Amino acid sequence: MEAQQVFAHRSTSAADDDIMPQTKEAISHAQAAGVPIIFAINKIDKPNANPDKVKERLAGMNLLVEDWGGKYQSHDISAKAGTGEIFGPILPILTYDSNEEALDIIRRNPNPLAFYVFTNDTATEQYWLTNVPSGGACVNNTSWHLTNHALPFGGRGFSGMGGYHGKLSFDTFSHIKSVMKTPTWIDPDLKYPPYKGKGWLLKKLIG
Repeated sequence: MEAQQVFAHRSTSAADDDIMPQTKEAISHAQAAGVPIIFAINKIDKPNANPDKVKERLAGMNLLVEDWGGKYQSHDISAKAGTGEIFGPILPILTYDSNEEALDIIRRNPNPLAFYVFTNDTATEQYWLTNVPSGGACVNNTSWHLTNHALPFGGRGFSGMGGYHGKLSFDTFSHIKSVMKTPTWIDPDLKYPPYKGKGWLLKKLIG
């Protein structure tokens, strides 16, 4: 797979519409290495966002994006909808100002197959693992839970159902059939209508 360099740019205000010095430096390194470049401009639907201004700044650096007739790919990323599932060497980077804002973004794309937390703080770790439902999770690494055959691997909701690895694979692809056998020598009329006057006893038996 061909290596690609992705640059995320946040477009939320007039001040943010400029290309930051560290971004310019990263672009220069990518150009020197000769790797393809893709620009991801996020939070385009935030108030006062102006993604075209970002593209104009890029054009001023001789980096003309495809929808302006150039050769560089760019993706406008919605803060509300996020992005769809991406199969490719693209990693969108979404910025946030508070934990609630980050959770709001995640909730719009719920139940990820995997969720990764990077922190040395136990309280922070527990906050994210508790508040983000996911198929599986890792702390301070990615994907390694897949390699542990003692742990179930699978999704939830749209990311999948069930789990596999070892006996869990057998359980997931097996059906447990329930069978109840009733003797023929007794057949109380309690289970047949009319039920008037029997309700209290049925509720007691079932409950």
